[in-house]
Amino acid sequence: LPTLLASLVIVVSMMISNAVWAETVRIATGQDFRPFEFVDENGKPAGVVIDLWRLWSKKTGIEIEFVPAVWGQTLEMMQDGRADIHAGLNATEERRKFLDYGAPLINTNSYVFLPTGMELSGSLDELRGFRVGVLRGSLEEYLITKNIPAAVVVPFDGIDELYDAVAQDRIRVFADVEQTALYFLGKRNQTKNFRHDA
Repeated sequence: LPTLLASLVIVVSMMISNAVWAETVRIATGQDFRPFEFVDENGKPAGVVIDLWRLWSKKTGIEIEFVPAVWGQTLEMMQDGRADIHAGLNATEERRKFLDYGAPLINTNSYVFLPTGMELSGSLDELRGFRVGVLRGSLEEYLITKNIPAAVVVPFDGIDELYDAVAQDRIRVFADVEQTALYFLGKRNQTKNFRHDA
């Protein structure tokens, strides 16, 4: 069952600009994209990608300020100039209209997650008619909308909203980055109730 949506690369992205860096560079970061970018229990930005940016700041001497937000808002911040850099996200045709991409940072995989016991024969086309939960503004939303127009894409503004809907059986099929999905399913004791084809 190849439920893999795409092999993803999280990349540094910057607004297209020839401007010289200001004294402090504002970096848009997801507030709930675990384990990559999130806000910890102390209200501080944390995660693998955040650690890389802190190291970059230390090595370059350029001051940085993280600006956490829900995922869709991080993209808006890049478009309206509230942020200079996005901490990390995947490239899409739409995003390339307002972002310039740097070198890859981390490889990830996104999958469609199905209820345990539900079988598809191997084609994503079989998602036609299914309500598929996604994070608003995510690569998963973009790919499903573009490639499976007959699927009913149900976007959620925040990741907790998506996984609360999953835990409450309001969403039975959803798509997300593997590590993120497993974290939020585990947090809600739902791991055994869903499967993906790794």
